[in-house]
Formats: sequence, C-alpha cells, structure tokens
Amino acid sequence: MPAVAVSDATRKGLADAEQAFSDRAQVIGLGPAFAEFGLPDAVNMGGPANVNYVVGAKAIAALVGQGQPATGSSVSWNCETCIVASSGDLGVSIGYIRSNADPKAPPSPFFTIWRKVAGGWKYIAE
Repeated sequence: MPAVAVSDATRKGLADAEQAFSDRAQVIGLGPAFAEFGLPDAVNMGGPANVNYVVGAKAIAALVGQGQPATGSSVSWNCETCIVASSGDLGVSIGYIRSNADPKAPPSPFFTIWRKVAGGWKYIAE
C-alpha cells in the first residue's frame, strides 16, 4: 500500500496543539494543563518513585502537578518537529522542555504521542 502524504497543515495543527498545551500551562498550571490536554486512557512513564505507568489524564495531572505553583508552570516547552501518520489521526511531537526560572539551564528532550479526536489533538502517551 503506498504511503499517503500528510499535509503541512496537519503537522502544523499538531505543533500548534503542543504549543497551546505549554501556553495553557503558563496560565492554569502544569497539572491542570495535563488534565485538559490528555485523554482519559493516556499513559505516562511516571518518575523514579513510580514502578508502574500512570494511567489517565487526571492521574498524570496529579503526578506532574506535584510541587508546581497553583497557577503558572515551572517549565515551558516547544515542538521542534512533528511526525504524523498517513491516517492523519496519530502523531508524535518532539521538542525540548525548558526551565522558566533558569533559561540558561540545559533543556530536556521530550516526545509526546497524540491522537486526533473530535475537538482536536489530545496526548495519549508521554
């Protein structure tokens, strides 16, 4: 089966969703943004204290929101590149997370897997 080209507009839509996610975190907080932009069945690899995956946008929000300000975020991020499946409904954003408090600190790489649903892109795995 031949590959189907994905439009630049579709890739831009995913990049815009990732930027909106970061922008929203700056306003409502990191945890609430993770709750808003994730699907109920999303998974997160957690951290050193988690032996299992964290499942669900609300549970992920609780995890990443620990120690964060009530509003705003200690970090911001942006998408450097997006890869979208030929179906146009599954994508990966790849970029860097940066400290808001110390802009000179080295950034941390990230990737997020997204699914396009009614209402736009939502993350499904981190």
